[in-house]
Amino acid sequence: MTALPSPLALDGWLEFNERKWGVRAERVRYPDERGPLSTVLYLNRRGRVLLPRLNPYLPVTFEERKSAPYRAIRAWGSAARAFAVDLRGRGLAGTIAFPPAVRDLRAWSWQGFRIGVRYTLIQDLPVPETSVDPANRRRARRAAAAGYRCERTDSYADVLACISGTEQRQRFQYGLSLEDLRMLSAAMGDGLRAYVCYDPAGNPAAARLILYCPDGEAIDWVNGTQRAELASGAVPLLISFALEDLHAAGAPALDWEGANIPSIAAAKERWGGRIEPWFTVEPLTVSNLARWVYAQFRYR
Repeated sequence: MTALPSPLALDGWLEFNERKWGVRAERVRYPDERGPLSTVLYLNRRGRVLLPRLNPYLPVTFEERKSAPYRAIRAWGSAARAFAVDLRGRGLAGTIAFPPAVRDLRAWSWQGFRIGVRYTLIQDLPVPETSVDPANRRRARRAAAAGYRCERTDSYADVLACISGTEQRQRFQYGLSLEDLRMLSAAMGDGLRAYVCYDPAGNPAAARLILYCPDGEAIDWVNGTQRAELASGAVPLLISFALEDLHAAGAPALDWEGANIPSIAAAKERWGGRIEPWFTVEPLTVSNLARWVYAQFRYR
């Protein structure tokens, strides 16, 4: 497997998670301290591994060496087995997830974990205009003609105003405060990129927070839109602006971080990204099986 450097492995991101969620971050390598597989484990007070809230994946990097294919497979298998055995020994406090670059989860299955699959969209940069739904381009042009403007900003109060609009509309909470965003910004620097679209009167209409690693990947982390702006074109205008800015910064691609809810998936698919699976790992317990059965029942 190959993986770009991830913002989820930056020191500032680990610091934020430790301070915000009260976990301990531990950098590890497998099969030993010199091994080719590196990741970050988050531990609760009992030493069990978990995935903190608002973390899409655990960052995983595998240093591939030039060798015969069977040797490369063997090297991954050895490192993955050591990882899976370590997780079984520490114990999982819930479900963890691996980034799309991790495709071979057999080692975890063989250690008795339940493997799940979900999907995201990867947006290669720059984005050819022909790959974008024409409706998105029209809405963005209409918003720009009406006087909407976008900028990268450090006004996290404006960002939160838009996030609150989505939280109220969707009836959920990200659990992020102004102090949280300022703390994350101080810890990550350019690794946290905040974008806001303002209406003609200068009011925040839509916002996106994107995690970025220099010379690595970008992740569409948190976003929000004021109810009155859902049809204004502010969102496609802001996305176009953010994608251009990320490309200028050197990002080769954007991970949309999930395409598993039909309405959200449909909105993201209009930008022409490619669908990629990512895998989850959880202990095979009666309660987990019961939740899976319930989820299948609701879906059907």
